[in-house]
Amino acid sequence: MAGLGVAPVARRQGLARKLIHAALTAVEARGGDSVWLRVLSSNVGAVALYSALGFAEVARFADAFEDRPGVDDLRLSAQLPLAGA
Repeated sequence: MAGLGVAPVARRQGLARKLIHAALTAVEARGGDSVWLRVLSSNVGAVALYSALGFAEVARFADAFEDRPGVDDLRLSAQLPLAGA
């Protein structure tokens, strides 16, 4: 399991898309055919990017964080290869 993040100053430059593409390429090279990830529901930009890449919500854990009321823990999944990656 690994985490992915882009510093606020570097956002909106396509870096997250490039990082995801590199990670998915590595998964495919090792014979993987699907991927899943976790993202906070409050991370609207990331949720939009993952959706645009073909990820779909497969599970939602409502109010999963005591220190973040109203924020859900989302599980997204996609089959490889992703058309938009």
